Amino acid sequence: MRNPTLRLFPAMLAIALATCTPQTSHALFGREKSRLLEKADETYTEALAAGEEGRILDEMTHLNEARAQYTQLYTRYPDYHTEHIQQMVAKCSLRIATLNTKIRSGEIAIPSPEAIAEGAGKGFVATDATAEPAPEPSLPQLAPAEPAPEPSLPQLAPAEPAPEPSLPQLAPAESAPESSPPQLAPAEPAPESSPPRLVPALAGADDAMRVRLVQAIVEKDGPSQAMVLLEDLLEAEGEKTSETTRALFVKVLVACRNFKRAAIEIDALRERHPDSPATLSLAAAVAAQKGDLTEAVYQLDKLIERFPAYSDAYVNLAYAYFMLDPVKNREMAAVYYRSAISYGAKRDPKLEEILDLDIVL
Repeated sequence: MRNPTLRLFPAMLAIALATCTPQTSHALFGREKSRLLEKADETYTEALAAGEEGRILDEMTHLNEARAQYTQLYTRYPDYHTEHIQQMVAKCSLRIATLNTKIRSGEIAIPSPEAIAEGAGKGFVATDATAEPAPEPSLPQLAPAEPAPEPSLPQLAPAEPAPEPSLPQLAPAESAPESSPPQLAPAEPAPESSPPRLVPALAGADDAMRVRLVQAIVEKDGPSQAMVLLEDLLEAEGEKTSETTRALFVKVLVACRNFKRAAIEIDALRERHPDSPATLSLAAAVAAQKGDLTEAVYQLDKLIERFPAYSDAYVNLAYAYFMLDPVKNREMAAVYYRSAISYGAKRDPKLEEILDLDIVL
C-alpha cells in the first residue's frame, strides 16, 4: 500500500504554486511599472529644464522620450489607463507641436553643427520672425496592438500559354465571288504577362493577403501592372473598398509617379479615414515626391502627434528636415532619428552616414 503522504504531495505542491507564484509575479510586475513611471517623470522634468535653459534640441529629445514612455505605460498596463497619463502624453505632444511650428517659421533658429561643436547649443529667438500659434492637438490615439503576422504567399499556378489562333478556312477560289475578298476575323490578342489568376485572387483575399499579392505583382511585372489590377478592384468594390486596399492603390500610384491621381485618391482616403496612419503617411509621401517638403513635414507632425509610437514617421521626418536644409537642420534630423531608434525602428545605415551618427545600442 502506497504511503498516503506521497499521494497528497502533488496536490500540496499545486496549492503552494497557485497561492505563491501570482503574488510574487504581481510584485515584480508592479515594480517594473513603478520604475517606468518614475523614468517617464524624470525624462519630462529634464525636458522642462532644457526648455527653461533654451536647449531646444535636448528639450525635443527628452519630450519624445517621455511621450514614448507614457504611451508605453498606457498601452501595456491597464492600471495606467488614467487621465493623468493621457494628460502627460498630450502635454508632450503639444510642446513638440509648438516647437516644430516655431522652428519652421524661423522664430527659433537651430545652431549649425559647427556652432554646436564650439559650445553654442542653445536656440535663440529671432527678432524679425512672427510665428503662428501652434494648433491645439487632440489627445493622441495610442498605438494599437501589433497586427497578426501576415499569411504566407500562396503558390500561384502558372498561367497556361495562349492558344495560337488558327487560320480561317477559306473557300476554294473557283467558288468564291470575285466582287469581294473573304472577310478574315481578327485574331484575339494574347493575354499580358501577368497571371490572370491574380485578379480573382485579389478580389477574394483579405487585406493582409492583398498586401502580399500586390508586392508579388510589383516585383514580377512592375508597379504599373499592380496599378491596373487595383484600379479594376476599386471599381468593382466601390464604397466597400477597405482602407488598406485604397492605401495600396495610392502607394503604387506614387511608384508610377502618377502624383495627380495619387492626390485625388488621398482626398478620397481623407474623407473616409482623415486621421489614420495610412492617410497621413501617404499624404506626406505624395507631398515629398512633388517636392513640397514643408507639407510633408506638416503631415508627419500630425502623424506622430496622434500616434507617438509610429517609428517610421520619425525616420521620414529626419529625412525631410535634412532635405529642407542639410546644414541648419542636421541636428534636428538627428534628434528625430534617435527618437525613431528608441521606438524600435529599423536602423538606416545610409541616414546614419549622412548625419554622421555613431549610435550604440
